[in-house]
Amino acid sequence: LDLARAKLEGQIRQIGYTELSLNRGEVAELLGPELDAAIGSDGIDAVAQQTEGWPAAVRLAQIVLGNAERPKELLARFSGSDEDLAALLNRQVLSGFAPEVRDFLLAIAPLRTFCADLCRYATGSEGAERHLALLLRRNVFVIPVDRNRTWYRLHGLFRQFLRNEAERGYPADRRREVLIRAAEWCERNDDLRDAIDYALAAQAWETASRVLDRSAASLVRDRGDVFQFIAWIEMLHRHRHPPGWEAEYWYVWALVLNRRYDDGRKQIARLAHRLADARAAAAADEEKTKLADLQRRLDIVKICLDIFTDHLADAHAEAARWLESGGADDPFDVTAARLVESVHLSSSFRFAEAREAMQAAQTSAFQTRSIYAQGWIVSLNALPSILEGNYAQIHPELSTALVSLHAALGEGAGICGTVALLDAHCAVEMGLDDDARQLLALGMRSSKAHGFVDAVACGFDAALKLWDGNGATLLAQLRDVAGSYPPRLAFMLSCLIVRRLLRLGRTDAALIEAARIGLGAEMPASPPKPDDVPRTRDLQVATAIDLAVATGRTRSAEPSIADETRRARAEGRIGRLVELALAETAIAAQAGHTAAGNRFLTRAVSLAAPRGIVR
Repeated sequence: LDLARAKLEGQIRQIGYTELSLNRGEVAELLGPELDAAIGSDGIDAVAQQTEGWPAAVRLAQIVLGNAERPKELLARFSGSDEDLAALLNRQVLSGFAPEVRDFLLAIAPLRTFCADLCRYATGSEGAERHLALLLRRNVFVIPVDRNRTWYRLHGLFRQFLRNEAERGYPADRRREVLIRAAEWCERNDDLRDAIDYALAAQAWETASRVLDRSAASLVRDRGDVFQFIAWIEMLHRHRHPPGWEAEYWYVWALVLNRRYDDGRKQIARLAHRLADARAAAAADEEKTKLADLQRRLDIVKICLDIFTDHLADAHAEAARWLESGGADDPFDVTAARLVESVHLSSSFRFAEAREAMQAAQTSAFQTRSIYAQGWIVSLNALPSILEGNYAQIHPELSTALVSLHAALGEGAGICGTVALLDAHCAVEMGLDDDARQLLALGMRSSKAHGFVDAVACGFDAALKLWDGNGATLLAQLRDVAGSYPPRLAFMLSCLIVRRLLRLGRTDAALIEAARIGLGAEMPASPPKPDDVPRTRDLQVATAIDLAVATGRTRSAEPSIADETRRARAEGRIGRLVELALAETAIAAQAGHTAAGNRFLTRAVSLAAPRGIVR
């Protein structure tokens, strides 16, 4: 049979894993309405995910959960080691294989994915290819993961069952040997993530340490896999097997990027102390130079820590000094220093200088070949345009970049969430509310663990502009996120809440929220300053103006509007000029000055239209 030709001519219908799997709706239908209600939507998702749509497993889950007093709690424990499922698999699957095939399955159970060559090397079995071919012919829960059908994985529940069986009846030394050999194969074939996982699972600490040192820069700098990297390093620390200098250095970066700032400071201090001791003990000039270079690289992490903890001016000054004293620095470190400059300059509304810093950052980032660094470039390159109000210009760039970052890093990557929050702000201002909601759903998922104050504030602004004022869930969620950032973000959030409540006509609630941050209905002669960041000061004054207009105290607001208009015009912040013109429109309307109101409204529209400012 010419199978390929028969496929092309439409004479064959292939029924395989995908066709035989139940989708979510079918899983819910099989479980039944009573059990669906008991475990909820998330529970149905969990059953579909754990069983991967395998009908027998869904049916078994239905029986087990249906007989439980608290099915939701039992669902959390349901796995391939479930007694009934294990009995089914032993009776219907394993008992039909020869002992050598059964041993082969138990041996490869720890492997996340595998090919014939990996199986042969890890198990030491010359019959590995033959065993794998038999499993594929028999359709025994072996699922292809690539189009060429050279790499496979085991069904999740089947793999859990096999691992449990192996722990009960397979010699521990043999299991460890397979893992070590799998780690060796993966390291040799540059599959470093699996190499580290297998080495740690086998407690082969030296192998794990060596591979981590080799792959640290790629994992943290290039891909931003900080959660996994931190877990690996801390496992080595717990077992008193410290990794090499490179892995320890990137561990500091990972802590900072994961917003574990206190841990980052402590690790910087520990590493600096170790470096000082090592430099004092080093005999060769080459070794001393290498250690001095590592200390300089550590200095840039400290500077970035300052920017993330909102010491913007200090970080900017230190970054400038670091760059001036530089030589043949790593492009990633130079990129980081330039990004520090850009954050401070954008938040200070010094947009031309911010773009100059970003241009320099892009030049050095290109040399790093780091997708993760490119994500930061995209984020900070967008910030000046967003603060200017040039949404129509920057929105397409952010959207395109987000697609590329998803493809390269996965949707769960923290930098994707940060870019999504910035793009959500643009989408809301352009009247693309449905797009904004999708972007916020993505961005808020990672906002507690990844981001910087000004990007998250953009996301908060978008979320509140979509809020209809009903329920306190959104506000609680936003306050929870703000609580994991420096205090400036919580202050900005309160300002944004006040402004939204005023737009919704809830003046009393707005006054209560304003009182929390020291703002009243009267325009203060000198507004309280939580910090020296111009962006925050601007939001503070904008909130005070909105309060004055909403409560009819327009006379006190007019001088501030005039001052802020001059300031925004000088800084090129068109979005703010639109808001101020609309505030003047509202004041004119309250006073019955129709001609002046029309003039202010016309100015607002003429400024907004070319920049896509719809809202």
